[in-house]
Amino acid sequence: MKKEIAYLVESNSNNRPNDLKPLLSGNTESLESEAQPLNINDDIPTNLIKVWEIMQDLGPIATNTAESVERILSDFPSLNESDILQALLLMCNNSTALDDRDSRAINYTYQATKTHDWNPLLNDNNPKEASITWKVNNFLEICNKKYKIDWSNVVAALDRPHLKFKDSQAFVFLFKSFQRFKKVPGFKFPARLLLGKWRNFNSQINFVLNLVAAGQPELVFFNDIQKKSVPPELYPAAKVAALDPPVLQFFSSLELLETMIELSESDYYTEIRGLFDIPLEKCPDLLLYSLLEINPKTGIELLNELYTNLVLHYISNYSTSKSIFEIIWKANPQILINSLAEIYHQQDSPINLNSIQEILKGIPDSLTTVLNSRDYEFAIALAVSAPSVNFEEWIANKMKSIGDRFAKATLRYLTSSIFEPCRGTEQIKECIEKLPLSLDSVIKIFNLILDQNFEGISNINKLNASDLYKELCSYFPEMEAKVPPTEADVVANSMIEKIFEGSMNVQEFTDLLLKYKTSEVDNEKDIAMCIVSNLLDESRFFSTYRTKMLGIMAQIYGALLKNDIIEGKTRDFAFMIILDTVKQKESRKIFDFGVNTLMLFKDRFVEWPTKASQLFHIENLRSLSLDLLEQIQYVN
Repeated sequence: MKKEIAYLVESNSNNRPNDLKPLLSGNTESLESEAQPLNINDDIPTNLIKVWEIMQDLGPIATNTAESVERILSDFPSLNESDILQALLLMCNNSTALDDRDSRAINYTYQATKTHDWNPLLNDNNPKEASITWKVNNFLEICNKKYKIDWSNVVAALDRPHLKFKDSQAFVFLFKSFQRFKKVPGFKFPARLLLGKWRNFNSQINFVLNLVAAGQPELVFFNDIQKKSVPPELYPAAKVAALDPPVLQFFSSLELLETMIELSESDYYTEIRGLFDIPLEKCPDLLLYSLLEINPKTGIELLNELYTNLVLHYISNYSTSKSIFEIIWKANPQILINSLAEIYHQQDSPINLNSIQEILKGIPDSLTTVLNSRDYEFAIALAVSAPSVNFEEWIANKMKSIGDRFAKATLRYLTSSIFEPCRGTEQIKECIEKLPLSLDSVIKIFNLILDQNFEGISNINKLNASDLYKELCSYFPEMEAKVPPTEADVVANSMIEKIFEGSMNVQEFTDLLLKYKTSEVDNEKDIAMCIVSNLLDESRFFSTYRTKMLGIMAQIYGALLKNDIIEGKTRDFAFMIILDTVKQKESRKIFDFGVNTLMLFKDRFVEWPTKASQLFHIENLRSLSLDLLEQIQYVN
């Protein structure tokens, strides 16, 4: 708009049309006698255009004088509080602008429509450009004189859709304007803006982010409103007032803190979480005491994260923080339990179980409560490391009283704390023997889970326990007979035995296995899984098999792959076993097992080109079984 008007003025000055000659020549006598008063707003309904829109087009120069503001407002018989706030938001988000000939031309033209004085426009030959700011005082003074305004409602109108601040400086600019309202009799800052829940959720997020970024409690009337705070015996008011930087004072308000937590359950989690970095570092005690006093309805993820960070801080400074843990426990034991459990589960946690035990030792009866936690894996880890706990008795009672969920957590604990740390190490037996849980205790755990007389454990967990136990037996063969097999193990072993005894042929075995795999009965599915697991596990002992037994096993492996009884990663694992056998140069019977197996499902390689290509890179196959490769190549 600026360019268009400036161009219009320039072109009119150059062309000097007849109807503007008196004006441009300075002969105002002719102008006064011929021209009619011009008011471009005569026919514009004020409800179709807002005062802030006019101010936006005119720029800061429009508020240079009270008179110019009054002329703008002359077309608005009434303004409500929302209109005034919108004008203030315009000024704070665009606090400065360039004062040049174009912008002045726009303003002079508008003013001339009111005063009928065109001289300022025609006589502006100043080419200088400068930065200019809004004169908020002039705007507020005229509004206060012209309209009956409830200035408290102007502030309250911030609870509006799509509230935005360009940055924290814009926020500060606005609240400096609000500070002028203090001089108006009857003004009271609406505390709900700081302490309550807004109707416009996203606008409140924007407000709170800028509130903390600005970090000036006095500016935003924080000390002028009544609010709930931390009990003074924990954190005296004088101590709050002396906090440095002052932004920390915001975290003493329980209502504002609760609002921040609840606002975090949004797309702005990261931004809201960032507000707490300073209090976590500068005044953790105040933050903790405040959090213990609130009960937000949402935002639990952030609340738990803050508690965990605070507890981690106090553990690191345990010698000076013992009383803090007692305060947390007294307020809500579950807060401390959850935080300790979260720290335990953190990868590469800097805090070990001994430190956690030390904390609990200082709080009477706390260990018993923690051992009853629903984070079973954490409870198991504590029970293992607690000298005062009879672990085997404790875990037996838990297994019987809780059942399958506890068994699942126990297997997770065994996997993460015993098996995973030792897998891949050269001295795996020594590694396992150094772990806090003795092998006898591990065996007793497996006995509990695999006990056929105990119906509280699901077949899938029994199957997982069986697989883990087989892995353990591969490191300690003497343990093989110490754990009873599952029901699925018994049936699976029986079926495999029937094949080798000759009472069941491979086709019958395959048909029955396929039936169990696709069954809707969970127990039969578990039997199928157990059979496959046992068959694949047997590959470790192929070197001890007689040739006839290896021939039967080749038929079984071939049937598994040919009939899609095994799929996905299980099929990949089986194929890797077969690849290893055809690479064997020391044992011809093992090599023949692999070749015989491949022959049985060679027609499937058209579907598995990657697997087929792997075969052609095996030198042993090219030397000893070229005919097999030719048949596979022909199929493909």
